[in-house]
Amino acid sequence: MKKLTLLLVLLVAGGVCIAGCTTEENGEVLPTQTPEATETVPEEVTTPPTEEVTEEPTEEVTEEPTEEVTEPTANLVETAAGAGQFNTLVAAIEAAGLSEELSTGGPYTVFAPTDAAFAAIPAETLDALLASPDEELTEILTYHVVEGEYYAVDLANSVSLDTLQGTMLTISIDGDTVMVDGAQVIDQDIQASNGVIHVIDEVLVPIGVELPAATDGEMEEATEEMTEEVTEEMTEEETETPE
Repeated sequence: MKKLTLLLVLLVAGGVCIAGCTTEENGEVLPTQTPEATETVPEEVTTPPTEEVTEEPTEEVTEEPTEEVTEPTANLVETAAGAGQFNTLVAAIEAAGLSEELSTGGPYTVFAPTDAAFAAIPAETLDALLASPDEELTEILTYHVVEGEYYAVDLANSVSLDTLQGTMLTISIDGDTVMVDGAQVIDQDIQASNGVIHVIDEVLVPIGVELPAATDGEMEEATEEMTEEVTEEMTEEETETPE
């Protein structure tokens, strides 16, 4: 029995020696074989061609021409005469000798009473004014004229304006209503080559000037003749054709 046990121990020891010899021979360590590494080549990545983007032509924007602003060519007297509602005023300007100044001077702002405004004055008084233009008539007319151009927007920001007569006009605003010394401005900003006209519904009389009383029955006839003469002159100028 002991012999059998000893034999098994010897067999086991011999197996261990045989196994050790496969890895170690004469004290040298034999290299172990490793599987050959295979180099992998990455697949070539092809990118799809990009589509060529063509820019669409932009539409050409053409600017519309701006309207040409034409300057008025008629002066203050011509503009008043052409309006048709200032016949008495134009006749008074002619009688007072102010036509040349209001035609070539300036610029001026004129507060122009209509024919209806002059009609509110008694005929005898109006006739007396036109018969003696160097006195009260000139004072009254120059009281309607201001040196410089004052449009509606300027009137809204004004309290008073100096006149050619020497005294001031008082400007008052009530909403959309513009008053000049008690007369209402019923139309505004009528442009002329040498100024601007505002239409008023009353004749303005400066402080210190008294309207004359009629003293002669022939004044009415003189007034009518003067008004007709001025009207005819303006009509002839309008109907004349250039050569």
